[in-house]
Amino acid sequence: MLAVKVGVLRLCLVSIAALNILLGQTPESTSRPQFDVASIKPSVPREVSSPYQRSYGNAGPGQYLARNTPLQLIVAQAYDIRAAYIFGGPVWVSSDGYEILARAETSAEEARSTRNGIQPMFDRDRLRLQALLEARFSLKVHREIRQLPIFAVTVVKGGPKVQPAKCITFDPNRPAALRPGQFRPAYCGQAPSEQNGLSFKVTGSGMTMTHFLLSLSNFSPRPFIDHTGYKPTFNATVEWYVEPTQSPGLVEIDKSSPPAEPLGPSLVTALQEQLGLKLKSTKGPIEVLVIDKVERPSAN
Repeated sequence: MLAVKVGVLRLCLVSIAALNILLGQTPESTSRPQFDVASIKPSVPREVSSPYQRSYGNAGPGQYLARNTPLQLIVAQAYDIRAAYIFGGPVWVSSDGYEILARAETSAEEARSTRNGIQPMFDRDRLRLQALLEARFSLKVHREIRQLPIFAVTVVKGGPKVQPAKCITFDPNRPAALRPGQFRPAYCGQAPSEQNGLSFKVTGSGMTMTHFLLSLSNFSPRPFIDHTGYKPTFNATVEWYVEPTQSPGLVEIDKSSPPAEPLGPSLVTALQEQLGLKLKSTKGPIEVLVIDKVERPSAN
């Protein structure tokens, strides 16, 4: 009798799974968090060419806002990958801007953790964004490994110029109460960035070498891959400048004048001089995202 009941239970589970597939609902899609409401519309065409008129990202707990943003950048954020490593899809994926406003009901715990930068909650927003892109843009993607240009990072003689780790472990149950104008504490495993015109600064606290280089890769045309073998966690700060031609819109460039002297070291030079790291241009295995299918967004 027990065997019969078990057999019936298995049959019911199989039937439910088959019904979900017929309805286009995989176990992953039905279990992922999703936005409750979302509005998507094309940007005004004349604004698309100006990257400094765009913004995209979390607007608050369970909220996503994009203004004048190409789908390629939104996909990169949703799947936690650099836009340069997204391949495939029609030209409009990287040229046409979109306006997106999406909201979801969140628990008090998620709202508190998102405000204080807890990574798992950012992952929940990525899952919501993935579900939205799949539903409205019919997006289908897959990941694969390709050999692409990288910077292989090693340590110069004498070891890296970093400081012993000194940071605060974040407690979501006791978030720091910041006064107006007060900076957030140096939380372990975080590397916030600052920009002042053409000057950039990244300060890492309680970082591993791999994760610190990963943070800096966001500012480089090719990623920094850790070949240092350095295992301890550490604190480090690196400051560098970019050329005006690398930051359109930040300064007015007089093309009739000779090139100006660099204001300071480039990121590559700063890593060598300030942190004692050696970089070598080479190729290496990089995970990329390939767009298999995408369509213009469905109506709101």
